[in-house]
Amino acid sequence: MLKFNIPTKPSIARLLTFLFAGSIAACGQPSNSSAPEFSQSEWLPGGETTVTPQIQIRFDYPAANLPPDQKTQFHAGKALAQQPWIKAPTITDSRDGLGPLYNARTCMACHVKGGKGALPKDASTAIFSSLIRVSLKGEDKQNGVIPHPAYGDQIQVQSTSLAHQLRHLPSAKSLAKDVVPEAYVYINWQEQIFQYPDQTKVMLKRPTPVFKQLGYGEIESDTLVGIRTAPTIHGMGLIELIPQSQIDA
Repeated sequence: MLKFNIPTKPSIARLLTFLFAGSIAACGQPSNSSAPEFSQSEWLPGGETTVTPQIQIRFDYPAANLPPDQKTQFHAGKALAQQPWIKAPTITDSRDGLGPLYNARTCMACHVKGGKGALPKDASTAIFSSLIRVSLKGEDKQNGVIPHPAYGDQIQVQSTSLAHQLRHLPSAKSLAKDVVPEAYVYINWQEQIFQYPDQTKVMLKRPTPVFKQLGYGEIESDTLVGIRTAPTIHGMGLIELIPQSQIDA
């Protein structure tokens, strides 16, 4: 049995006895009151200022069974992939040397959230998380492909120059002598109908790159052009753990 020491002053004693008895009664007797009805306004408790949490799908989390001593290496690699490379000279030499031409400042800029890149939905936006490969017809015994004489084997769509950063402003015209990107590349989607053997028809879209503002000469019509979307990077460490002998077998 529980025992309580009630203070000797009558007023305090009566108050505590009342509160204690009331709490016992509340715990021991079921309540007859019903829950209030749900109001639709509760979905937006802050009115028009309410922000709804969004569940984000990401692929840059460590594996659930990754040993604790390896999580440090994982997060160090993730931090390196997220850190932007910067133009030299600067106060740090650990990640400088960007440019003057490049495609992205960070690894995650193309491998979005650890996943793959994407092509723009229409021709109003230039590509960012994809690459454009170019080469001449034929095959090089050492490198595999024959690079374009002016653009090499890959179009670089970014530049460290101020002219590139301000290309949408009139003042950029005064910086025309600065280093410019090799090109701005847009995607023109062409629809075509594909028919399966069972006569089922589906609409497919074929992406065609469109080069604008070529910085270093024209790209000949017979140049081989290919689109490369950045692949996902999760799981690549698991592939590296497979011995080459098992892969060859």
